[in-house]
Amino acid sequence: MPPIPPAVLLLCGLDDAEIAQMAARIAAARRAGFSLDDAEVIADRLLMRDRTGLDMSACLECSRLSGRRCTARTPQMFDPRDLHELRRCPAFAARKD
Repeated sequence: MPPIPPAVLLLCGLDDAEIAQMAARIAAARRAGFSLDDAEVIADRLLMRDRTGLDMSACLECSRLSGRRCTARTPQMFDPRDLHELRRCPAFAARKD
């Protein structure tokens, strides 16, 4: 059976693991100060990233994010609205929670 094209996968419903991941991502975005609506948009964006295999990450997913400061590089302040932007960061380390 051929693999399902990514565009078709994006239209499919969520499985249990994706639902749990979405809930965790919404909670993380809410803790970072995003509204519920914004947190849901962020979680949707990350789901689409996962489903398409894009090799980028968001600061919200990184264990090196402390408040709004990246502890991996020179201390840099991020605008809280940018913590969900997808990046290719060589210092990225996934959160364990």
